[in-house]
Amino acid sequence: MTKLARRIDLNLKYENKDISADVSSYLEGIDFTDNASGESDDFQISLHDREELWSADWFPSKGAKIQVDLIAKNWIPNKEEINYPLGKLEIDQIDSDGKPEKVKIKALSVFVSGSIREERSQGWESISIKGIAKEIANRHGMPLFYDSDYNPILERKDQNEESDLSFLMGICKDAGLALKITDGKIVIFDEESYENKPPIIIIEKKQVEKYSFSSKITDVYKCAKLTYQEGKKAKKITAEYTAKDVEGTAKTLKINQKVSSTTEAERVVRKKLREKNKAQNTAKLTLQWNCDIAAGVCVELKGFNKMNGIYFIDKVSHSIRTSGGSKMSLELHKRLEGY
Repeated sequence: MTKLARRIDLNLKYENKDISADVSSYLEGIDFTDNASGESDDFQISLHDREELWSADWFPSKGAKIQVDLIAKNWIPNKEEINYPLGKLEIDQIDSDGKPEKVKIKALSVFVSGSIREERSQGWESISIKGIAKEIANRHGMPLFYDSDYNPILERKDQNEESDLSFLMGICKDAGLALKITDGKIVIFDEESYENKPPIIIIEKKQVEKYSFSSKITDVYKCAKLTYQEGKKAKKITAEYTAKDVEGTAKTLKINQKVSSTTEAERVVRKKLREKNKAQNTAKLTLQWNCDIAAGVCVELKGFNKMNGIYFIDKVSHSIRTSGGSKMSLELHKRLEGY
């Protein structure tokens, strides 16, 4: 049986109009960055423009909405096509240069023109984190996917001349939750829970074209302690957590954050400690493009000696070229044990 060549096609809708065929004749490359949380995903297509259509009559509008899917063909035996959706994005920048004439169209998952970036003020009382997220999502016509059992009631939160996006990200960070905007949706999840899921694949050293690892103790802490007291007559709330997987340092992270209970304090010390210690053991890998790999999942690394283990993918940078040789670069941190 003849083995068909692998290829990746681009399905692209521009303001709900399918322009895939128009783009494919000029396409040279696709670059896409997929972040687990905290940053906007970004997408870029590189086009040759020898006929000067993309820099003239076909010049796209900044702020235009696009829908992007990658179609991997002949990538997995007995499966002709695999859809790899990148979702809805907004065109942010168009670059034109020469010679030879080329155009690059760049887009973001967090719409620059969207009202979610506009500053506003509002007071919030006796409302859960999910409740705030739902109200913000509804305000901007966005679906909400809240994937966490942790949903505390907040006594009081003030939003002062701050965008809804920045405000919500701050609340999630304080609660030890991760936030991402993808495909026009607000996604909030517990990174620790995702980090403890089984690895989706094993990546062996022989599969990797380039790698680097870093193991450090700078800005890494063995223990975290929180002390909070509302007033002189109020009961002092304290909590402490010691990491089992930290070696070479005995430093203590001291936290002063408002909490309403010991249970909340215990969660805060664990989440603040993991926020610091995620950078203790990190890795960067470059390998052949793989349709199974995405930010926010775990993989197991083998063949790297002391650096073997289960890692959480923080970022994936895709580089797809029509001339062949499509790659992906991963940024990962080693799974933290117990927190």
